[in-house]
Amino acid sequence: MTAYKLYEVATFAIGVGLGAEIVGLPVINRDTWNKLPPDIQGIFMKTAEDAKQFNAQNLAKYTEEGIKKIKEGKATISEFSWDDRVKWANLMDDYPSEWAKEMNAKGLPGTEVMRLFLSSCNKLGHTFPRQWAVK
Repeated sequence: MTAYKLYEVATFAIGVGLGAEIVGLPVINRDTWNKLPPDIQGIFMKTAEDAKQFNAQNLAKYTEEGIKKIKEGKATISEFSWDDRVKWANLMDDYPSEWAKEMNAKGLPGTEVMRLFLSSCNKLGHTFPRQWAVK
């Protein structure tokens, strides 16, 4: 909302709460990466980790700032009820299983990674509006 100044034109906003907000993601082309010397790759990896930590620590602040801007713009903010989140999530495709299958087809441990992700979220106290299970 703030990066693109959507709060300037939005008259309604809906807090859906179905997933994480991605603030930033460092990426690099594989061919370019492979041309870099190991010490430079190490710098990239350290910087990417620092950026990940920074974004994780500031996500709540970014969200609060966005909500504040929306309210200053006089928009109406609605929140999806838990029941509506459950209904919507149950209408979605089985994205975790699809992603795992796609990664498995590439020779990567998609099923293992997705199961670890889902179990980690549960252990950390997150409750999904739909019980995802990777087949």
